[in-house]
Amino acid sequence: MKNNWVRLIAGVLVSVALVGAISLTGGMKKGSRTDGLLYEASGLHPDGQLLLVNGETVTCEEYLYWLAYDCEYLSTYVQDIDWSTELTSGVTYGDYAQTDTLETVKLYSVVRAWAEEAGITLTDEDQEALDAQRLEYVTYYGGEEAYQRQLAIQGISEEAYDHIRETAYLYQRLQDAFCTEGSALYPDGAALAQYAADNNYLTGRVVFVPAGDGAEDEANGYLKRLQEAEDKLAEHTAICQEREVDQQDSITFAAAEGDALSEQALALQTGELTGVVALDEGYYIFLKEDTDLSAVLPAYFSSLLADRRSAANVVFNEDLYSTIDTGAFYEKLVALRSEAAQEPAQAQQ
Repeated sequence: MKNNWVRLIAGVLVSVALVGAISLTGGMKKGSRTDGLLYEASGLHPDGQLLLVNGETVTCEEYLYWLAYDCEYLSTYVQDIDWSTELTSGVTYGDYAQTDTLETVKLYSVVRAWAEEAGITLTDEDQEALDAQRLEYVTYYGGEEAYQRQLAIQGISEEAYDHIRETAYLYQRLQDAFCTEGSALYPDGAALAQYAADNNYLTGRVVFVPAGDGAEDEANGYLKRLQEAEDKLAEHTAICQEREVDQQDSITFAAAEGDALSEQALALQTGELTGVVALDEGYYIFLKEDTDLSAVLPAYFSSLLADRRSAANVVFNEDLYSTIDTGAFYEKLVALRSEAAQEPAQAQQ
């Protein structure tokens, strides 16, 4: 848990530093809707233009939904959280929640914009899946009325919630297109190979012997067989079949700094073997193959998407954004949600 917080803090500090360079404007629409618990808790109209991300509007409703989500998540890890308490020097829990929420809405906006740029839309299959997902929610909560009540307790309109759900499917369509050879989004081979090399991706076959009595001698025996074999891939398959273990397929991974197996594997040429590498969990042998670039595609896609999010131009509606007090908003929202959740029970009495 401590390491997770260290990473969170580091991300916050970088993001907070960047926020200072983001544009601010007071010329955006404040909105007019007065429905929903998010409005009651914040005083911000759900249809207000809170942010522009590369020109795409992020409404108060979408931002506040994710801010509440972030606060709820943090509250599960920090008991009796005080949003004004510093998480690290100059950054409070409230600051962290707002900055993390900003990164979330930036990601969703960038996905929508990239999909539009690439001509990616939801398919009939996607819409069927969304409809089926909605039906699952309705069934789970006990009917249409109960589902609508749950949305009301969350404080979000179904239209806004569907917009969020649809974006998840757009993300998957984008990634699928990016990873499909021949599609317009399929990356340049040289750029993909360079990304794989820069990030130390390796492909190969592994023999793993769990730690235990005689395990090192067993691993050394397999190494000798592999070293002596003319067809090392066939010998690797034979060893796996003899041991009845599911290790026959090639694996692709990014070598980790300070990892003994990674360090030996990085020094290999295609077709070469590491020695027996002893780690806490057991003994490894790695047979290097040519890097499988198709296995690197999802990570490369994520990297490019992260670059787009980092480079996104964000414009704040300062008249609205400056009024958000994370702690006051979330505490009021929790109280309102509690009241709303009790209303059906009270009505039945």
